[in-house]
Amino acid sequence: ISKNAVAQMLQRIGYQYVHISSGSYLTDSNRHADLQYRDRKPRSLVLNEFSRMLFRQTALYPLSIFINYDYNVLFMPSYANDFNHAMSGLRDIPDIPSPTFTFSHLHPPHPPFVFDRDGNPPDDPGTGHTFPLSEPEFEEKYIDQIHYINGRIDSVIDDILKRSSSDPIIIIQADHGPPHFTESHGARAKMAILNAYYLPEYCRFGLYPSRSEEHTS
Repeated sequence: ISKNAVAQMLQRIGYQYVHISSGSYLTDSNRHADLQYRDRKPRSLVLNEFSRMLFRQTALYPLSIFINYDYNVLFMPSYANDFNHAMSGLRDIPDIPSPTFTFSHLHPPHPPFVFDRDGNPPDDPGTGHTFPLSEPEFEEKYIDQIHYINGRIDSVIDDILKRSSSDPIIIIQADHGPPHFTESHGARAKMAILNAYYLPEYCRFGLYPSRSEEHTS
């Protein structure tokens, strides 16, 4: 992931590799990047993925389950902050004068849910062990979070397109489709993967016809 062929190839031909921190350990940072956007707030340095996993290895973890305390609520603001920080970093990319390759890995819309439809913390993020969300509740919160983050991403893309000095290439790609409770729909839902491109006109000839759907506007 960190020493990938795409970034190396583009760096060799003069691109700056910009890495936007995700908060997840695999893509939180990259020593091969020319420029990194990382949140240096104390909360993010203390309440992060490492401290969350460390907590799970201590006696506090089974104790929290026993007393029905959802320790995950401590980390929810960090997930939301990582997303907001990434959105802010992406808006800065057009200000970089050199050509750039930018990588940003976002945690939402993965559960637990950190945004409601209006971008506020939901009343129940869906992390509880004793009283997990029902299927209708899970799907409602998943759709609400999707609604909010889609709006934020749309806004950032519009801003990048307006402020870029040359036509950018933008790829929005998921690692898997949405979760589903039922076995009959589980695999199909997981394999329905978003893969969207914005390409300048002269690049579109390379799109192959077997893609499930194609829009060039």
